[in-house]
Amino acid sequence: MDGRFYDGESARSLPVVVSVDAEAVILSVDGQERRWPAKGLSVAFEANEARLSHSAEPDARLVVSRSDWTLAGGLRPACRTAPNRTPGWSCPDPTGPWRAGC
Repeated sequence: MDGRFYDGESARSLPVVVSVDAEAVILSVDGQERRWPAKGLSVAFEANEARLSHSAEPDARLVVSRSDWTLAGGLRPACRTAPNRTPGWSCPDPTGPWRAGC
């Protein structure tokens, strides 16, 4: 799926190609591959977008369409509500069973 990547260092977004496997979200941006493992991944929904972040790159954001994220399987969601965030999907334990949330 296609998306936009914000590195947290500049205001500009970069085009990104995103794929999802059982253990991580894979980002291909600027000719380089980044893997965001399920552990540390957080997903929040705003309107028709899924906004992903990862604890390893706390200032970076990945934005994809909500429908693309849902169709891709979204790492089998577990619901989490964090302070100052809308309810979203998160992976508290990548080895444990994934549960549908909310």
